[in-house]
Formats: sequence, structure tokens, C-alpha cells
Amino acid sequence: MKRNAVVALLALLVLLALSACTDHTPPEEQVRAFIDEIETLVEERQYLDLVERISNDYSDSRGNNRLKVAGILRAYFLRNKNINLIIRIGDITFPGRDFAQTSIDVFMVGRSMSEDDVFRLPKSDFEHFDLDLVRENNDWRVARAEWTASQRSSGF
Repeated sequence: MKRNAVVALLALLVLLALSACTDHTPPEEQVRAFIDEIETLVEERQYLDLVERISNDYSDSRGNNRLKVAGILRAYFLRNKNINLIIRIGDITFPGRDFAQTSIDVFMVGRSMSEDDVFRLPKSDFEHFDLDLVRENNDWRVARAEWTASQRSSGF
């Protein structure tokens, strides 16, 4: 009987440990946190950490793969010493359990600036991104990004 109690206790401890490892954050909050993390990595010029957030299976309509996007990011970091971003996240949808789609508008400036300051700039340009994100090993990664330069309309 004592052996059964020990086995039951061990089983309970294993279940508790497994449940503690599970992330109970809603998927939309996870995606928003992921995008915030990307913003921080870009602003802090953390190239290698940023590239780790790109899926090995990345592809886009321009024929880019993970390696080519890493090169684009590297060139961007070499051309821009100071990077500050203002990001507006659009709707986030989940066509699958480990698949999310969203669009973001990104205003890129060379100095710290509030969103209110962006409205004061004449003809402010921003980049619009449509993103496909996949969850790989419990981490979100960018699987596809389509981007276009867009002129700000009212309500950036």
C-alpha cells in the first residue's frame, strides 16, 4: 500500500510539473508579445536573435527564403545606425492551431518618436506588412511576410 501511495504521489508531481510548463497565455496575446519582441530586437539591433525568429521554411512572393531575408535585415542594420519603430497591429486571425495571420503598419524613424509625433510629420511613409506566423516548438516564427511601402492616410 505504501508503494502505491509513493507511485501516486510521483505521478501527481509529474502532472503538476507538466502543467506548469504549459503556456496558458491566449494565442492572440502570444502573437502580440511576439511582435513586440521583434520590435525590440530591431531597435536594439539584435541581428542573430531576430534571424532566429524567422522560420526555416520562410518563403514569400518575391522568392525570398530565410537566408535572403537575413541578408535584407543585415543590410538594413548596416545602413541605419539608429532604428526606432512605431507599430500598429491589425486584426489577428488563427486559421489553424499553430498558424496566425496579421497585418502590421510600421513607421521607421532614426530617432525616438511618439505616435503623436508621427502625425505631425509631412507625408509620413510607412511599411505595410502582411504576416503569416507559425508556432514551432512553442515559439512563434515568421513564415511569410509581404510588404509594401505605403503613404500614411489618416489614422496611422
